Amino acid sequence: MTKENGSLVTDQAKESFVWTANKGTLDTMGDTDYTVIASASIKPNADLSNYYNKDTKQIEIPNVGEYGYNDQTIKSDPVKVIPEDSLKPSVTKQVKGLSGKYGDHDDVTIGKEYTYKSDFSFPTNVAMKDVELKDDLEDVLDLVKVVVTNESGKDVTDTDGTLKIDQDAESFIWTPKDVAGLGGKKYSAEITSKIKPGANLEKYLVNGKISIGNTIHLLIDGKDYPSPTPTVTPATVEPKVDKKIIANPDQLSDVFNLTADKSSSGNGDATTKTTGDGDANAKLNDAQPITSASSSSASTSAASSSSTSTASGTQPAGSTEQGPTNKSAAIDISKIKNASLVDNNEAKPGDIVMWLLTFTVGNKENMNRLILSDDLENVFDLKEVKLFDDAGNDVSQQGQLMVDQDKESFSWVAAKPSDWYSKTIYAAISAKIKTSGLDADLSNYKKGDYYEVPNYGDMLQNDTDYQSPKVVTRLPLTATPEKTTPGQPNSSSSSQPSGSSSSSVTPNTPAQTSATAKQEGVLPQTGRYVLQHKALIILLIVALTGAVVIFIWRKNAVKEVSKDGK
Repeated sequence: MTKENGSLVTDQAKESFVWTANKGTLDTMGDTDYTVIASASIKPNADLSNYYNKDTKQIEIPNVGEYGYNDQTIKSDPVKVIPEDSLKPSVTKQVKGLSGKYGDHDDVTIGKEYTYKSDFSFPTNVAMKDVELKDDLEDVLDLVKVVVTNESGKDVTDTDGTLKIDQDAESFIWTPKDVAGLGGKKYSAEITSKIKPGANLEKYLVNGKISIGNTIHLLIDGKDYPSPTPTVTPATVEPKVDKKIIANPDQLSDVFNLTADKSSSGNGDATTKTTGDGDANAKLNDAQPITSASSSSASTSAASSSSTSTASGTQPAGSTEQGPTNKSAAIDISKIKNASLVDNNEAKPGDIVMWLLTFTVGNKENMNRLILSDDLENVFDLKEVKLFDDAGNDVSQQGQLMVDQDKESFSWVAAKPSDWYSKTIYAAISAKIKTSGLDADLSNYKKGDYYEVPNYGDMLQNDTDYQSPKVVTRLPLTATPEKTTPGQPNSSSSSQPSGSSSSSVTPNTPAQTSATAKQEGVLPQTGRYVLQHKALIILLIVALTGAVVIFIWRKNAVKEVSKDGK
């Protein structure tokens, strides 16, 4: 009856209507009920902030109808329209790693890419002026790529907005172009990231587990709407030490610039000790050698000195503090990983033997001490030591490198242990099998038809010692060196692998075999003592001879006096 019984006038500007009954209808309207149905919708992007009810914390849009009869106006009860979350934008974030599914947490592999996904939508009834989607990753993460898609999955990163990436800060900001038209729209952002290899993750370690979180932020007119914070956990890295013999030292001589002089010079033990870059005029890898026999009583083994100095904050005798990484001495790491490595080799006195130690630093605990060491058997003459990281950079100077040339051992104490969290450090060692002197005696290493000389490497991480498997150099029994007295005697040393003084080392480890081999041989030790104290011994002999002469003279004199008395 809208048109048949009256006149309907609508005002689109005011969003209102008036229906007026015609005269014929008025005469028949008494005692009759009528119903008016009005349809409406909330305008997209309309500013509803004035309808926000602070008490109920929601939008409430009121409406009242009026009925005019003669000179009277009757109003209806007010009704309220409540839009569903019209003022609340949404932003979520999840992560997909090794599981292959998006969730609040996932495991990832260090250096391998994984993906965050953030779904975000805009309110339908808010006047917006400034909008940004912002994400600042943790510094240990590497931001690889950002892609923004619409509800259809189409890439609209550049068509619907502007993306700015800060590679130094590992962050990005995506700014929509048509802010006025964002109402009710939904987008997704996929952020590809990875944990930086070698990054220090210590601050993210909680109860023995690493957890790295990340939150994305949707900013609308200065108000921040943060997402939930998904977390990633890198695979646990167990501390480990591996030691191998380089099957062919010449294979890597160009990589390390390590001199592998196989020729014998005179007594066979006079080969110059050089630095990792082959500089024979410099000390061994810039480390202070400990060579004075007289100072041996005041000096402990390299690892013991390292442990003591680290705990007390002092620098052990005979060591020098190092500087930054020497990147100019970087080597081709692929040659190292592809080198021919063995657990056992055969050699003869005068040969060069080269080892490669691989130290894997764990990530299950906070780091306050890290010591890498190797104590060779005394039948070896330690020539060269070089340490480098997984990128091939020389890292010898990122700590204190100490070399005891009498005990044929080295120890490297990290200046900042936490910097090596989850990292791998390699050590290349070059030594020559002695051909003469007291230490060249191989008799204690005899096993069957060979002399078998063992060796181990050690890593002390905090208070726990980790020892490498045993490697063995075999020498034929016919290769017994000459036992001539060397020009400068070497002091004896325990060959128990350095760092093994830690309380964590259990009995009956392979280190005992090495220790036994070095500690046997009483005569060589006695001969060395005689050489080191020959001046005192000569003085004692002279004094004793004089005493005997005086005693005999006095005895004869007493006899002469007795004869004269008679």
